[in-house]
Amino acid sequence: MGWTAHDLSSGNTPPAFRPPTAHSTEATQNVVYQGFTLGQGGNGSLHLLYWSQGTWLYGGDFTQPNFVGAKKAYQFTELASYFFSGARSQHINYTGEDHHIHEIRFDSDGWHTSDLSAKAHAPVPVLDGPSAMEHAGLQHVFYRGNDTHVHELWSDVAGWHWRDLTTLTGAPPVHIDTPVGYVFQRQATRHVVYVAIGEYVGGHVHELWRDSAGWHDGGNLNAITGAPVLAAGRPTGYAFEAQFTQHVFYRGTDGHIHELRWGTDTGGWHYWGNLTATTGAPQAKGDPYGYVFVPQDTQHVLYLGIDDRIHELWWDETGWHHNDLAARTGAPRPGSDPVGYVFGFRKDTQHVVYTAEDRRIIELVWSPVSSALQFLVDVTGEKQADIVAFGHDGVYVARGRGDGKFDPPQRRIAGLGYEDGWRVDRHVRLVGDLTNDGRADVVGFGEAGVYVALAAAGGAFHPPAFVLQDFGYDKGWRVDRHPRFLADVNGDGRADIVGFGNAGVYVALSNGNGSFQFSPVPVLENFGYVKGSWRVEKHPRLLADLRGIGIADIVGFGDKGVWVALGDGQGGFGQPQLVVQDFGYEQGWRVDRHPRLLADVNGDGLLDIVGFGEAGVYVALNAGGGAFHAPAFVLQDFGYNKGWRVDRHPRFLADVNGDGRADIVGFGNAGVYVAFGRTDGGFDFTPVPKLAHFGYAAGWRVDRNPRFLADLRGNGVIDIVGFGDVGVRTALGNNDGTFGHVTLAAPDFGREARAW
Repeated sequence: MGWTAHDLSSGNTPPAFRPPTAHSTEATQNVVYQGFTLGQGGNGSLHLLYWSQGTWLYGGDFTQPNFVGAKKAYQFTELASYFFSGARSQHINYTGEDHHIHEIRFDSDGWHTSDLSAKAHAPVPVLDGPSAMEHAGLQHVFYRGNDTHVHELWSDVAGWHWRDLTTLTGAPPVHIDTPVGYVFQRQATRHVVYVAIGEYVGGHVHELWRDSAGWHDGGNLNAITGAPVLAAGRPTGYAFEAQFTQHVFYRGTDGHIHELRWGTDTGGWHYWGNLTATTGAPQAKGDPYGYVFVPQDTQHVLYLGIDDRIHELWWDETGWHHNDLAARTGAPRPGSDPVGYVFGFRKDTQHVVYTAEDRRIIELVWSPVSSALQFLVDVTGEKQADIVAFGHDGVYVARGRGDGKFDPPQRRIAGLGYEDGWRVDRHVRLVGDLTNDGRADVVGFGEAGVYVALAAAGGAFHPPAFVLQDFGYDKGWRVDRHPRFLADVNGDGRADIVGFGNAGVYVALSNGNGSFQFSPVPVLENFGYVKGSWRVEKHPRLLADLRGIGIADIVGFGDKGVWVALGDGQGGFGQPQLVVQDFGYEQGWRVDRHPRLLADVNGDGLLDIVGFGEAGVYVALNAGGGAFHAPAFVLQDFGYNKGWRVDRHPRFLADVNGDGRADIVGFGNAGVYVAFGRTDGGFDFTPVPKLAHFGYAAGWRVDRNPRFLADLRGNGVIDIVGFGDVGVRTALGNNDGTFGHVTLAAPDFGREARAW
């Protein structure tokens, strides 16, 4: 669904003070915040909001004796929380009014509280903090003491311990705010960053880090990197495990968000730039908060802008981008910095939480657009593919940018979705150009009949209109019995409806304005469930222009072979002719084992039959006039005996090298394989993937990850589009049968799409 805003506060939820803390577990989410009293500010109470089975609930005040009886919080404490996977426990850390670090813990026995400073015998009171994390079975809490040193509380099987990291490493004291820690898993190191003493205005970002040999002074990162601006507030940091890099972000004294980056590819720490200036984002009023979204290998930095709006800077393979979350969601004006986290239960989602100006807790959520059906069609008339997806609450469009990427999806039709009663197993939904304006329209076969939403300018659609009281569920049409298609059967350039019903083939001719001419009498008493005994599970039926004259014909793969009924140009069809005594059910061809497709494989401008059989690929070349030559076995691959499966390995026909002949593109176990069409109807093939991606071994599944071939750039070159578990990924064609690197093209449209 993209970014949306939610008010987590309810009528009985106390008002909030300062930023909350938030974290997720395998099955729940938790937000904790300090309460607010007018005229006082923070009142020391600590309140829990928790998510359970899709609903946010108020959990109570931890400081109340009848709940946990936790120590009241210091008014200006930071709040930190995390899920400790080793013990499957949740931990909330804060500075108490006694300036000790306190913990509220949830485990199998419920909620508990303890004084960590006392347990660790920490001698120095807390001035700022804490931040907290877990790593390698240990828990770590960092804070600035009233001696301005960086202190650590850490736990192992022997309990809680304390150490003064500033004294231990000889690093400079803290100038501003709380030290922030993060873990670099692949390097098995821990890191703390903070702003060090040394300047009157602002300070240098300093690093402490630990490996198996102990804690070390990582140095002055501003000096090491040559960063041109000092830090004005608390930094944030994380490791980007996918690239084996570390990233530190801070608000500079110039109000911009700056990035420092460590990587083996660049030989250590470097200044990586002014992100707000680079992306055109507003300057920062508050301090940044960063995290990584692993499902998409993207990086995210949140901050409160000088315009009093929550902003996101996010990185993908193409660089940093800016997102105004207030503009995207209409979220209330913030009164605090934001915090962010990722939730992996059921689907991977991103969450941003902050305290609003009116003291409510606001959540911004990013989730992939849930869609049951996805299409790649041109809805703008710009001759490049756009995404049309039928979602839970309507139809979404992500416009193609012409470079292999897509704009953020927008709901363009408030209807034809799950919430309006549309179901995949009852209601066919298609896209096609009904008006001959070069833009694809939406056609839905609902309960009562046919609904049409005509394309408008800029990727928009007119509201759905009920146009025909037939072809629907109430008239006896069933998905598992009666295929329905859109095709031009009279040569006027407009898509018509062709339905294979009980009594045969029915046609509704497009009037060019979204309505249809229709008589409920079959134009051909064959190819139907009763007339001809055609079955969806046994007999594929296709509509295609076999003669190259702009009129669709019927091609049916029946029991005895291939039957063709030629279109008469008036919306009717001639009598079916058995044109190939092969590719049929009686010859052993099965829908669940053997795809059969139509494409011009020899470059003569006529569509040929290509069948993926047991032993490999068979081709029957088009002989003209609706006839075909006898099938020939042309390639000992892409078949069932070679391990290719309908429920695992999609196969397509498209011209990927620009020679005018259709090639085979197969998504196998190891990636994308290509066989090049020849003028004799055969294929040249080397059994090595052209692209080691989009395959079964990489986690791509037919039932949740559709893959398509489409022209994304309007240049006539075929590209690959895959709907991943989270996000759409593309690989642009090079017009020679190879493809470029895989790119995250749209951070939406996830696997939850096909949940109904």
